[in-house]
Amino acid sequence: MPREIQSKVYVEHMHGGTIGASDSVSNPPKILTPKIGAKYPSFTGREKELKEIDTKLASSDALLLVNGIGGIGKSLLAGYYCAMQTEHFDHIAFIEISGDFRDDFVSSLQSALKIESEKREDAFAEALQKLQNLEGTKLLVLDDIKAADKDVLQDILSLGHNGYKILMTSRDKLPDIPHYRLETLSPEEARELFLKHCKTEQNDLVDKLLKYIDYHTLFIDRIAKMVAVEGYDLEALVRKFENGELTKIVLTDQESGDEITLGKHLHELFSLQTLDETYILLLKKLATLPSVSIDKAFLKEYLATERVMGKLNFLANRGWLIKTDDTFKLHQMIKEYILDTNPPVFTEIEPQITFLNRLIKNSANPQTAVNIKEDLHYFESMVAVLAKTGDENEVTGQFYGDLANIYRHLGAYEQALPLYEKALKIREEVLGEKHLSTTINYGNLAGLYESMGAYEQALPLYEKALKINEEVRGKKHLSTAISYNNLAGLYELTGAYEQALPLYEKALKIKEKKLGKSHPTTAASYNNLAGLYESMGAYEQALPLYEKALEIWEKMLGEKHPDAAAGYNNLAKLYRLTGA
Repeated sequence: MPREIQSKVYVEHMHGGTIGASDSVSNPPKILTPKIGAKYPSFTGREKELKEIDTKLASSDALLLVNGIGGIGKSLLAGYYCAMQTEHFDHIAFIEISGDFRDDFVSSLQSALKIESEKREDAFAEALQKLQNLEGTKLLVLDDIKAADKDVLQDILSLGHNGYKILMTSRDKLPDIPHYRLETLSPEEARELFLKHCKTEQNDLVDKLLKYIDYHTLFIDRIAKMVAVEGYDLEALVRKFENGELTKIVLTDQESGDEITLGKHLHELFSLQTLDETYILLLKKLATLPSVSIDKAFLKEYLATERVMGKLNFLANRGWLIKTDDTFKLHQMIKEYILDTNPPVFTEIEPQITFLNRLIKNSANPQTAVNIKEDLHYFESMVAVLAKTGDENEVTGQFYGDLANIYRHLGAYEQALPLYEKALKIREEVLGEKHLSTTINYGNLAGLYESMGAYEQALPLYEKALKINEEVRGKKHLSTAISYNNLAGLYELTGAYEQALPLYEKALKIKEKKLGKSHPTTAASYNNLAGLYESMGAYEQALPLYEKALEIWEKMLGEKHPDAAAGYNNLAKLYRLTGA
C-alpha cells in the first residue's frame, strides 16, 4: 500500500545535517547521505504530486524519473519526499549530481559506507557493491541527473533488483525509464507561495505578476521575498515585467549582500552550452512567440525548419520545451533567458516576420482584422522581440504598418499609434518620404488621429500625403484620389463643406476614369459625396448618389455585404430627413 503523505505540504530549502555514526559497514546508518539529516521547513503545494509519486514507487515498479523544466521544484519535491520516508525505509540516500556523476555519487556515500578505494572507478564499484549488500527496504534518490549520465546510470539501475526504490529528478526525459512530468504550480498554489513570503491585499497585481512569470516556483520565491524585504512597489514591478525589463530588476542577495539581477538568476538556472547552433537558433525563433501552448501545425509553418518536429521533440526531451500530444510551449522564464543571453538578430528571424506579414498583408480590409483578432498575441510577442533587437528595415516597417492597421480596425487606437509612428520613422529613413509606402503611412497615421478626434494633428499629415502624391504620382493617380477623399472627409468632419466638395468631386472623377462607374470603390465615392450633400442640406443632390452607390454594391457585392448594408442605412436616413 502507498505510504501516507501529509495532507498539507510545505518545503522550501534543504538544510544539511549530520548522519548517524556507525562502527562498521556491516551496521550502516539509516541515513546514508548528509543531505537528508534534517526536516525541511516549507514547501507550498504539491500534495497531489507527492501522493502520485508515492503510489507509483509503492507499486511493483522500483524506478521513477521526475522530469520537467528547471526551477519548478523537482529537487525540493524529491528532497521532501525523501525526508518524509525515513520511518518507512531501513536505509535512505539523497545524492545530488552537480558535477561528475561518479564523483558526486561516491562523495555522498563515502562516510556512511566507509569507502576506502582511492581510484575513482574502484571507489564507484565499491559504493555499488556495498549498496547491494545492504539489507532491508531502501530508498535511493538521485537528484538532477543528465542525459549524458545515461551510461553510468545503468549500473545504478541494477540496484532495483536488490530491493531498492529509486527516485530520480532530471530536466531530461531519459529513454526506457518510467517518468512523471512535473508541471508548474497551479495559479492557486502560486498565489499561496507568493503570499507566504509577501503579505499583501493587492491580489490583482499579484495575479498579473504570477501569470507573467508563468507560475515558475523559483522566481515566485525570489520575487516575493524581494518585494517583502526590499519594499518593491508591486504596480511598478508589473510595469517592468510588461515592458520586458524582468532580467534587469535588481535585488540584494540576503547572504552575500551583493546586488544581483533576476537575469543572473536565469543564467545560473539555464545554460545553452550543451546545445549546438541548430537548436540554439530554433530556440531563438521560438522565443519570438508568446509563452503559450502552440499547435504543432502552426509551428511547422512558422519555424520553416527541416525535420522541425524531431528537433522540437529533442528540445522537449532535454527540458527546454513543454510538450503535449498536439502542442509545444517555451516557458516564459526560458524565453526571458534566451532573449537576455542570445537575442535573435534580424536575419535569424526574418522568415518568421515575413510569415506574420503574410497573415496581415490585406490589412486595409477590416475583415482581415476580424480574422486575425484571436492570434494577435503572436504579433504582440514579435513586437516585443523587435524592440530588443532594434532592427529597422523595409520588412519591419511593413510589419509595424500593417499591424497598426489591424489595431485601428479593431478600435485599439492606443496600440495602433506607436506602431504607425515606428513604421513611418523606418519608411522615411529607409525608403524616403516620397516613396508610396511612406505616403500611405502619412495617410494612415492621419486617419488614426482623425478617428481619435485629433483633427489638428491629422490635417498636416493628410496635406503632406496629398502634396507628395500630386507631385510624384500626378493628379490623376488612384493614390492621389485616395488623398483627395481623405482630406475631404476631414474637412467635412470639421464643417468645412466648401473645401470638402471639390476634393470629393476630384476623387470621384479619377475613380470613374480609372476603375469605371460600376466599381465598388467608385460607389464609395458616390456615397461619400452624397453624405456631404446631406450634411449641407442638399438632399435632392444626395438622393441619386446614394441610390447609385447602393445599386452598384447590390449588383457587385450582394445584398448581404457590409457595404450594401451601409447603403441601405444611409438611404433610409435620408428618407427620414426628407419625410419620405
